[in-house]
Amino acid sequence: MECIKNIDTQKNIKTIEDEKILLAKQARDIEAGKSQLAEQKRKFEIEKNQLAGQKREFEIEKNQLTEQKIELETEKKQLAEQKRTFETERVRLEKQRDEAEAEKNRLMKIAVSPFEYNKIIEIPNIINNKPYYLGNATNFTLCVPENKKQDYIDLKFIFHDDTFVDKIEFIFMTIITIDEDGKRWLVFKQAYKPQQGVNAIKLKNYFITHKNINIDLGYVLKTEMGKEIPRLEKITYK
Repeated sequence: MECIKNIDTQKNIKTIEDEKILLAKQARDIEAGKSQLAEQKRKFEIEKNQLAGQKREFEIEKNQLTEQKIELETEKKQLAEQKRTFETERVRLEKQRDEAEAEKNRLMKIAVSPFEYNKIIEIPNIINNKPYYLGNATNFTLCVPENKKQDYIDLKFIFHDDTFVDKIEFIFMTIITIDEDGKRWLVFKQAYKPQQGVNAIKLKNYFITHKNINIDLGYVLKTEMGKEIPRLEKITYK
């Protein structure tokens, strides 16, 4: 019986040893698993940091692209504004060129066209006894003589639109001289009947006899004749 008991004891001891070995192995496996998990966690943190860095780089590139887009839009608007300015300037210059060419043709027409002097008429009361507005006429071209040493000079002018002449009641001219004290003195006043084509007025050369001469040449429309305060359109030649 004693022998059987020792055998069982030995078996139990062996079993315990085996269990200890198994537990030790399991402990090693757990430690190895923990090491693997730690390594995986370390790699995960590295990848996480890399992704965070990539995200920051992406945000930086995104912001740079946004700024570039804003700059491009600003440049696009500036170019569009420059284009509009250029187009406006081109149209203005073309208009100036056309106006200069038209003015040149009108002056040439005045120079070469035959003419008769405008008929002198009685000065209407509208510019003698009434208050009136004065406007600056831009619809006729005046040609003045280069030689102002003659006793009489011809002032010739032409309306840009021949049909406009029918709307005019009369043409007027006034000549004012300004003395050294700044006082204005009336030297000459006359009214004329308008005519188609070249209008021409023979005038005593006051440039010889007076200093600081202002010549006002203008017209009054038929529609202004019945008004309490009519409007007179004129240009001033000095």
